[in-house]
Amino acid sequence: MQHGQRRRLPGAGKSHYRKIAEVVGIVAMLAIFVALVGLREAHGQSGESREVSELGDNQPLAQQRYRFDLPEQSLLYSLGEFTAITNISVLRPDARAIDATAPAISGEMTADEALRSLLSGTGLEIEYRNHRTAEIVEPQPATMTSVDDQIEFSTLTVEADRLGDDWVYHEARSVNVITREQIDRHPPRHIAEILQETPGVNASMNYQTPGLALNIRGMQDFGRVNMMVDGARQNYAISGHQQRNGEAFIDPEFISDVIIEKGPSASLGSGGTLAGSANFRTVGVDDIIAEGEERGVRLRGSTGIGKYSQGNDYDGSVVAGFRAGNDVELLAGYSQMRKGEFRAGSRGQYGRVNYSYSNPTNKGYENEGDLVAITRQERRSGLLKGGFRLTDTQRLSLSALRSEFEFDTASSSLGYSHPDADIFPTSNKVETSTFSIGHEWRPDSDWLALDTRLYYVDTRNDQEYPDRFEDLPDFAKPLMPGGFNSRTRTETYGITAENNARFTIPGFDVTWNYGFDISKDETSPRASGSRETNTDYASGLERMNPEGERWLSNVFNSLSLEHNEWLTLQAGLRYDHYELTGEAEYENPLLPAGQREQSAEAESSQGAFSPNLGIAIKPFEPWQLYANWGKSWRPPTITQALAGGDHLYVNDRTRVFPSPDLGPERSETWEVGSNLMFDDLFLDGDRLRAKVSYFTTRTEDFMGMAGICPPRTNQLCRTSLQLVGFVNVESPVDSEGFEVELSYDTGRVYGRASYTDTEMSSNLVYDANTLGGNSCSPSNNPRYDTTCNRVGLFYYPLPPRQVYTLQLGTRAFNQRLDVGLRHRYSSGHKQLRSDVGVYNSTRDGTIQPYNVTDFYAVYTPTENLRLNLTVDNLRDEAYGIPMGDVQVLSPSPGRTVIAGAEYRF
Repeated sequence: MQHGQRRRLPGAGKSHYRKIAEVVGIVAMLAIFVALVGLREAHGQSGESREVSELGDNQPLAQQRYRFDLPEQSLLYSLGEFTAITNISVLRPDARAIDATAPAISGEMTADEALRSLLSGTGLEIEYRNHRTAEIVEPQPATMTSVDDQIEFSTLTVEADRLGDDWVYHEARSVNVITREQIDRHPPRHIAEILQETPGVNASMNYQTPGLALNIRGMQDFGRVNMMVDGARQNYAISGHQQRNGEAFIDPEFISDVIIEKGPSASLGSGGTLAGSANFRTVGVDDIIAEGEERGVRLRGSTGIGKYSQGNDYDGSVVAGFRAGNDVELLAGYSQMRKGEFRAGSRGQYGRVNYSYSNPTNKGYENEGDLVAITRQERRSGLLKGGFRLTDTQRLSLSALRSEFEFDTASSSLGYSHPDADIFPTSNKVETSTFSIGHEWRPDSDWLALDTRLYYVDTRNDQEYPDRFEDLPDFAKPLMPGGFNSRTRTETYGITAENNARFTIPGFDVTWNYGFDISKDETSPRASGSRETNTDYASGLERMNPEGERWLSNVFNSLSLEHNEWLTLQAGLRYDHYELTGEAEYENPLLPAGQREQSAEAESSQGAFSPNLGIAIKPFEPWQLYANWGKSWRPPTITQALAGGDHLYVNDRTRVFPSPDLGPERSETWEVGSNLMFDDLFLDGDRLRAKVSYFTTRTEDFMGMAGICPPRTNQLCRTSLQLVGFVNVESPVDSEGFEVELSYDTGRVYGRASYTDTEMSSNLVYDANTLGGNSCSPSNNPRYDTTCNRVGLFYYPLPPRQVYTLQLGTRAFNQRLDVGLRHRYSSGHKQLRSDVGVYNSTRDGTIQPYNVTDFYAVYTPTENLRLNLTVDNLRDEAYGIPMGDVQVLSPSPGRTVIAGAEYRF
């Protein structure tokens, strides 16, 4: 392609696609507006609300109305489904089996009415601990007394593991939940650490950056996994070595729970993904306000202890909530964290070579592991939420979340232990904001339960690259790059809507979920140098994170048909469509002088249908078997299509070429699994839960960065330069594995276990010609005679083959004390590559296997006070977290002691 020429891909034009998106958006907003006005007039003119349960305004969740359609079945199963519908957790008396049969309930009613109907005839009653927790109690004899018109019951011991955690074992698919209770047991230094007990889930990370790049079943980056905060996509990306090209910056202090969906589906959040999604849900007023109160405050904080503080200076938050009956809810929160550099473990080695990471300015750790340089971090976050009842059937919610992260990074930590080494870290300041407006409509109809949301996400990273050559003589400085300031920014606009309908057809109860999801990404980079040079280094840096625009939309439908509790059939269909526009400027060093500056334009548009099918059967009540099949589709991102920069700003000759011809990735997944739910199996009142699944996935047209043959004139591609770009791999990428999750609880003693076995492989054959390059073959291209068609994809990490966690705990003193141990194992990992990889035998990114044991203790002396102590890495092992960065090879902290407290009033 000659200088100034532009490349246009076939497909619909931008104006046509925008019109479609605008029409859908306008229609959706008009529908919401009409619904608001019409229903306000129909239901709200008198200002009178519907009758609520006898609990009054002090129990807003219990008095909210829901649609129930539960068959006559085991009371335990009905209580689990009740929790899934209402989000009210139910506790049951210790050592008393709930083996009754619950009656069928159908229709719209309050949560309290439904719960009391399920317990009718059992002789059991309900007490509410708070807005989100109901306790099943036995009626007391006549010795009970009345105090201030309140019945005083004798103390009952209850199980701490709630029925609400059981809902994943009812789902005939691979889904996991990370609860706040799990997070609090082991306060994370990095948000990726909260994933360690979840089968099939990893994260590419190092401890320099707090960004999260989620990996599900070997797939990550560029939207292959949709990371969300309260349903808002977090699509920020900054170019790396094909690792963490898609990061979410999330404050763990404000997380309420995390819902992880694995595999293909036709549901909200599944559009444009290959491996699944993770929705990080933030704290709400029901997490803060105590039973019978209109306001509440939660204070929490933690810090490292003594010699093993590992730089954990402080991490804490304050969150306050207010509620006026069921009409208004308000919440405000603030959190702050500061962490310094930490020390690696002293036992063993974590990498193939025992790399040292000691900072020469810090002494005194020679016998206890090296201090890991460039791992300090600071974070500040604010959260505002509001909920407003518009009518008896409508509710409006507003949310604003803003976080700031400050940290340093470096491309590699190797060699920093040398006493004469110069460290040139890059300073980073990330600011991320998520704003959303949500609307819920719950009319008295089986056909409508509509949720609509508008959101805007803005994430930017301001970086300062140091001047590594400032000591050069003045006459030499123009010959070398200086320092740089750069900004990488991604803005995402989104609108989502989904409706849930229930109806019956002969022989089946049907649930229908359908809706749409539209998002738009805009990237706007900038870079500037600190001094004048003979070369425009800043533009090469800026082009690595190109400017562009991408629309992604999908319409989804999913039907679930249930027959007599033992048979469930599922069918879904999703249609995805994307449009990507932008222009890439790049330099081709293989062309004659004067022709090297090139440009390429992308204006691509494409769509695809993704079906999925599933079947589940129950041979007998506690056991469910299921099988699922589905397809997924993911288009290229702005970075993959338009990145066209270089590494000259760090004095590296690597050149990156744009790939506007990239095609979407496609995958097909088969999955079989089983759910087991046993009660009173070995002891009265015990519970065993198990979820086991096997999956196999084949991905076609996988996109990866690799060595390429760019356009050239009368020259062989024989050069010492690293010429790279994104390509579609012609050979498939195959993944398969087993995932197991187990939970056993007697009330006093409990245990949990998870196990993952994942294998990922590919021949990695691809066409190395890009932008109209010449034929790449040994005859005319000696340099590529071994790597042209079989080159390892640069830096793409394999998930560890085997990972498991084991947890054993006990509760004492009326379950006020919870003490336990957790053991973690990983078989290590390498990068995805074939015979020829990017690393040689002495530096191949290998992280060694490890075994690490952690201790935790949680004590609740009063209802409002909770104290916790954590000792992670008890044996002070040297290890690297699974999926650690293959460039930085960052070790994990050694023995770490953290104490924390939470107080509510």
